[in-house]
Amino acid sequence: NNKIVIPDASINCRTKSRRGNTFTDAPRFVMEVLSPSTENYDRTEKMQLYCEQEIEEYWIVDWRKKSVEIYLFDFKEDGTGYPYLYKTVTAQNKEDLHLVMFPNLKITFDELFDIGEY
Repeated sequence: NNKIVIPDASINCRTKSRRGNTFTDAPRFVMEVLSPSTENYDRTEKMQLYCEQEIEEYWIVDWRKKSVEIYLFDFKEDGTGYPYLYKTVTAQNKEDLHLVMFPNLKITFDELFDIGEY
């Protein structure tokens, strides 16, 4: 439907889809940081859209709970895509945080939630 979606963070490896500072193709990885006003949208409509666009990995980061939900997408026999929760990472299992589709890229749980001083 030509809907424009701007994720909070993404990895797009398809450089041919780049037009200036904009990518016209779906990324391989997307991260959304929840806020009270966008949480429902990120968990429903955006997740479905990412599934339809065959994004391989989707992180939902909840800074209030300090948790990361890692979703992967798979396909039923009829070709219909669906998301599934691969793993939830919290402070208790923070060493489990890694990008599934990009295992050589590193970000630690503490780096992700380092809010810093403002």
